[in-house]
Formats: sequence, C-alpha cells, structure tokens
Amino acid sequence: MFSYPLPKSRSVLSLAILTLAFGIGAFLFLTSSNELRADSRPNIVVIITDDQPPGVLGIEGNSVAKTPNIDSIGDNGILFNKLYLAIGICGPSRASILTGKMPYNHGLIVNPNRAEPELHLSPDQKTVTEVLRDNGYYTGMVGKCHLNPFYEPGKYSRGFDYSVTLNGGQFLNWYKYDVYRNGEKTEIQTQYLTDFLGDEAVKFINDASSKSEPFFLWLATAAPHFPTTPPTGQDRHKPEDMPLPKSMSDDLSTKTPYLKNTALHQEYLDLLESSGTRGLQEKIEDLYEVMSNVDDNVGKVLKAIDERGIRDNTIIVFLSDNGAYFGEHQLLRKGPMVYNEQIRTPLIISYPKITSGKNESDALVSSIDIMPTLLEAAGLRAPDDIDGKSFWPVVKGEKSSHRSSVYTYYMDPKRRFTIRVINNGGMKLIHSDLTDLASAYDDKFFELYDLKNDPEEINNLLAREDTEDSPLTRGIKTPPHGRALEGLRRAMAQWQTATNDPRRIELNSLEIETGLGSVTLKWGTSMPATTEIEYRKSGCINCTWELSNDFKMATDHNVTIDGLEKGRRYDFNVYSITEAGDGGHKSIRGVRTRLADDPTRIIGRIVNDENENGRYDIGEKFIKSPLAPLVCSNEFLVNASSSQSIDPDFCNFGGPYYSTGNISPGRYKLLLILPENWKSTSRSSYDIEIVNGQTIHKWFMVRQLP
Repeated sequence: MFSYPLPKSRSVLSLAILTLAFGIGAFLFLTSSNELRADSRPNIVVIITDDQPPGVLGIEGNSVAKTPNIDSIGDNGILFNKLYLAIGICGPSRASILTGKMPYNHGLIVNPNRAEPELHLSPDQKTVTEVLRDNGYYTGMVGKCHLNPFYEPGKYSRGFDYSVTLNGGQFLNWYKYDVYRNGEKTEIQTQYLTDFLGDEAVKFINDASSKSEPFFLWLATAAPHFPTTPPTGQDRHKPEDMPLPKSMSDDLSTKTPYLKNTALHQEYLDLLESSGTRGLQEKIEDLYEVMSNVDDNVGKVLKAIDERGIRDNTIIVFLSDNGAYFGEHQLLRKGPMVYNEQIRTPLIISYPKITSGKNESDALVSSIDIMPTLLEAAGLRAPDDIDGKSFWPVVKGEKSSHRSSVYTYYMDPKRRFTIRVINNGGMKLIHSDLTDLASAYDDKFFELYDLKNDPEEINNLLAREDTEDSPLTRGIKTPPHGRALEGLRRAMAQWQTATNDPRRIELNSLEIETGLGSVTLKWGTSMPATTEIEYRKSGCINCTWELSNDFKMATDHNVTIDGLEKGRRYDFNVYSITEAGDGGHKSIRGVRTRLADDPTRIIGRIVNDENENGRYDIGEKFIKSPLAPLVCSNEFLVNASSSQSIDPDFCNFGGPYYSTGNISPGRYKLLLILPENWKSTSRSSYDIEIVNGQTIHKWFMVRQLP
C-alpha cells in the first residue's frame, strides 16, 4: 500500500513566502487550487444514483441513452461491468457501500420508513467518511442519506462535516420537498430536485477545494427512483424509440412461485391491460428523460472540478445503490427480487493520474469492496472488522481479476423470508427460503442461470419439479451443470463462513490424522449436511483442487484421502452443505503425510483450555486452525514424574507434528519455548499422554501477533 504525505500544518506560511516573492495577483493566477494545498492526497467524489437499472448509459453500449457527461467519466477511467450489490435495497445497500459490510453485519436490513421510523444504521458502525474525516479529509454529503431514523434525518452525521440532505427514501413531489442543512430543517425547496442537488454539489466543491485538506463528496441523487418524474418541459426521447426488455417473455413459470403474487407483477399486468406496451414504453421514456437530467447535473459537477483545476487529483466514482424493473420478468419497480436488473450496477472510476484512456473490466466486484478501495486510494488502512477487500490494484492496472465469486443477501423480516445469491461471473445460483411465508412453501426453492448464454435470466436450470423435489441435491448429480453447481455451493459456504452469515453451518471439533500417504479428517455438524473436501499440494498455486465428495446428509463426518505423496504437505478446504444450500467451510494448510510408521503417538489433553484475550487458539487433540507463516521453535517433552526432557524435533507450522524418536509410554508435559514475537498462553505446559504403537501428534497452540 502506498501513502501520501500528511499536511504538516494548516498554516499558510509557504503561501505567504511565495506571495512576498511573486505578488498575490500573479500567484493566484498561475497556481491552481490543488497546487495551493499542502496535502497531496486525492479528492474523492462519489456520485450515487437511486434505483438506476444497468444498461441505461451510453458507456454501457446503449445507443438510445443520452448521457454524454456520465460517459465522459470513463474516457479516462474504468467501467466495471460486474459490480454486484451486497443487497438490492436503498438504505441497506448504501450502508454496505459506506461500511464495507454485509447487511447482517452492519444491521440495517430494511429501509427506514414511516411504519418503522426507529430503523437506522447504528452509529457504532464506522463509515468510510468517518475514517477519512478522522484522517484529515473535509467531508460532505449532498442528497439522499436514508441511513437515519425516518423522522430524524439529521440525528447522526455519519462522518460528514457538512450535509445538505433530504428526509426519507422516496419523494413523490420532485418540485416540493424538505431540505436539511447540517441536520436541521431549513427550507422547503421548489427547484427540480436533481437540479437543486447538482447546484449544492457545485457549491460544496467550490468551497472544499479552497481548503488545505483534501475533500470527499457523497452526491446522492433521488433519481431515477419511482415516481421517476422528468423535469417539466424536457422532451429528449420518444416512447416509440424505447427498447422493450427481452425478458418480458418470462412468464415466471420456472421462477419461485411467490413472484406471481407480488404487487410488482400485478402492477405490470395492470399497466399492460390498460395501456399495452405503449404504456410500458412511456415509463421507460420517463427513465431515460430522468437519466438525461442526472447527466446534466453530473456535467455541472465535472465542470466545477475542471474550473477549480483539481481534475487530475480527484477520484470520481459513479454507481447506483440498486436497480429496478421496467418490464423485465414482467415486473415494475423493485422489491424482494435478486435479478441483475436490481442487484447489478455499472461502476465507473476515474483518476487521471493512473486511469489514462478508456478501459473496461470484467473483474467481479462486490459493493462492500468500495469502502476499502477508496481508503487504499487515500493511503489509509480499512477497519479490521469489514467484509470487503480493496480492488485498487485492478484500478491501477496491476491486476485484472479481483474475486472468484460475489454474494448477495436479502431478508424481509415482515414476510419472514430470505434470499441468497452466489455468482461466479458465469453462473448464478439463487436460493429462496419461503418456509415462513406461507404453509405451501419451504426452503427448497432454487434458481440457476447460465449468464453467458442467458444474461436476461429467463431460463431457470434448477426449476422445481414438484413439492417433493430437492432441486439442489438433484442438480449436483445432473450434467451438464452439476460440477458448476457444486462450485457455486462451496463458494456460498465460503462467503457464509467468512462473513458470519447467521445461516452458516458450523464445522465442530475438526480433527486431522495422517498416515502413510493419507490424511483423515473428522468433524461434526449440528444438522445433516454433506461431506466435501478440496485438496492439493501446498505451495502449488497452479495445481487443480482435487475433490472428495459425499453428498449424503450426515452430522458426523469422516473422510480419508488416500494416494497422497509420503512426507508431502497438503492444503485442504473442508465443507458441509445442507439440502437448503447453507454451508460451512474451514481451510487447513500445510498438513504433512507420514514418511514412515512411527512407534509412538502423543494424544493431547488440555488441562485448562484458556483463550487469553482471544488472541490465540488452543486445540484439543488436533489442529483446529491453520497457522502461517512457517516458524520453528524449541519444544520439549518432560516426563511428569522424573522431569526427563526429550527433544522430539518439532517444527511449528500449524499442522500435525511427528517424531521418529522412541519415547517410552507415560504421562508427560509439553513445554513451550517460543520466540519473542509469539504470544504464549498463561500456562507454560500441558499434560499429554504417550501410547505405544502410534504416531506422535502435536496440536496448534499459539498464533503469531501482527
């Protein structure tokens, strides 16, 4: 990670010296705003629209769209084609972008609303703006916030030094609305909403660029969210020119059955009955008209940045919080759905210092990755508790890929159902648990789409055959998509485990035993799940993962992998996945198979299992966690009765350990003598027992501190 020099002082001493030398007038004429600033870190401007579906920008290849200003951001930038949202609902999505966390980790899973005005993002959830402000950035928000209690839109500042915000998430009258400045209601505005926000953003840029510190602007339009009201008198498009979506042909017959009962589907049917496809084209025309006006206001912002002379040192980010349906899948607006029209957004990033020319990227990116990316761009470290990871190396052109899969979550606490999505860029798996929605439903509704051949998600490859059918279990055994489905399931298990999804499956009491060219793994699960293993030689990054799968449902899992090289270390990924698709995962690295049949075995028995300050793990009997990097230490077995010491030549690398020494049976203590950079337990020794005729094993004791 690179870093920028922090300003030593906000004094204007250097300016005064130059002024004395050259004169105030000449200096101000020759020097840009950016050159006046002692802090050279980049300014950051994030422009986030509201309910903008993918595919409505010229830069995305849409010949009907009129968005030249937005498109121009990509002239010296990167268009990311595969940014997927952690959740496709306004407030929760914005919370995920700002915190870098999945919705169940930041806690805001539904929008603050009139019926539940107390809902809000907890103030203890640190946002990207708070990190930037705490490190010298001047921060501002203009537009829709949607993170605070409904009737208290200014209750929490969210790290913004300055704010001009709106109350709520939907604005029925775009010519009359309340405005809050720094948390206080100050006026009722009658200027067209998006024009007002564009003007306020320009004012902020003009003010912020005159300061000594870099600035961050979050410009959040309320467009093109329903009611999608174009400016009065604007007429740049014609209804007959509007393209109708291909997925209008999707009659939902292979989809999850509740979709046909939603208001979104009924609204679509009512529109077609009353106005035909012309009525739908008129709605799409409104979308394009509103987006053209958004583009006008993006133009204002870009012009202000150029006029202040700060374009080269300003990162500009354009995206939407989520999308909406304009006839796709016979739906209107947005709701409890996870098709790409709602959960994928175009992402454009421009930073002329490093993004020269027009570029596109198919790197898989999650919206939770935006926060750490912006912080790395500013030379700052992201909080340790986030779920996202920076894709700044992709922006800089150092890497072409980022993630192997992305994960999307949706929960409706009122209707009591959840939807989860895993997407590897080519295939997409959707799981809907409708158990509590109605007595006719359960947790075995799945959808599988081949995005390369069916980008509109019309043909569900995992449609349910009848009420007794378990599509996921059937699908993994059925060519040609069975192997891809296996991988999607395992990817979801990794996401669920890594982000502490509340539906994840715990793999309990994982034990490892090694033999001559073999490894045995044992664990338990609280509910019936599969037994799946991926393994390959340690250090062989390009090696293909071998598979050992048992898709029978069980709670006790026992797998022996034979045919391995003797004395070779191997890496393992261990999975258990339920019929409903929820899974758990553990990664184990550096397990070494035996070279010879050793005469003795040590079985660990922890006398006092302490986990001091949560900084290290103690495993009972065998390893429970991987350990890196490879570090060796002196460790001795001491006879409990005679204090006789034996050096079994252990090397601490996080796997099982062996000794070819012939140690007499009896009770011993294992004494730990560790390097200074290791955290020892409060106990310096542990009772163990040696049994004849077995191999010596050691277990993971401590973790190296950062």
